[in-house]
Amino acid sequence: MADRIPNSEVLHAERMKMKHEREIELARSRMQAKLVVFTCCCIGVGFVGAFSMFFLEGFGRRSGFHLDAPFMNWIGSATIGCVSTLAILVYKCFFPDSQTSKRRSRSAKIRRL
Repeated sequence: MADRIPNSEVLHAERMKMKHEREIELARSRMQAKLVVFTCCCIGVGFVGAFSMFFLEGFGRRSGFHLDAPFMNWIGSATIGCVSTLAILVYKCFFPDSQTSKRRSRSAKIRRL
């Protein structure tokens, strides 16, 4: 019966291990939050820059700002691609139980068998 009761050293070691794991998880969370903010800020700056180019291009000769049509099409498609990619990543983060993850989990179960 005395063997089942852990001594204080074992309990202390377990608490320290849990504390260390918690600190590592908090550091990861902080790093992920900083990366998300940095990525969103970069995309936001690019988005504002692209729309300011479209806005200035709309004034044409009056503003003295003129870019080629193919370049403006490229800027527009790059902006749409970037924003749609960000939207897809956010959607996958908030809704991980989509059809693709269900298919992956099924294939993983089949592989294990």
